Amino acid sequence: MLLREAMAAALKKKDDEIGLLYLADIEMKKGDHAKALEIVKSLKRTDRFEVKLRKAGALGHLGDMKEAMKILEAMKHDIVSSGTVNGLDRVYIQMSSVSIASDDHDSSVAYLTKALGVTTDDGKKRIYGMLARSYDALGMKDKAKEYNARSR
Repeated sequence: MLLREAMAAALKKKDDEIGLLYLADIEMKKGDHAKALEIVKSLKRTDRFEVKLRKAGALGHLGDMKEAMKILEAMKHDIVSSGTVNGLDRVYIQMSSVSIASDDHDSSVAYLTKALGVTTDDGKKRIYGMLARSYDALGMKDKAKEYNARSR
């Protein structure tokens, strides 16, 4: 992880917010969601899309599913109200992640299926891989194999 921390420091010098968001991502990958949330809360503009996504993810992994979903539902509403679907796939993916954190793989599959409907062709492979893992967790081995094959 040393390389990632060095990259975060370099990004921080160029753009403090981007560097801190990247650092929060690193902490989440390490499993330190409390530290990630602390970093996200330290940002000046907590109303930004990227900040809200990470805050919701950290909260969800810390067990505050209600607050995480409240943030994500508001983001979803704002996007739909804008008349576009830009970023909606990322909101659904984060909803899926929060659902997985609470071991709700049924909801994860539902959110990922919605994400498939609004993502680009490039994004579909990633979502197929995530669906494969959720189907596997549900014991649906054939579906997991099918979506794993689609993810390649």
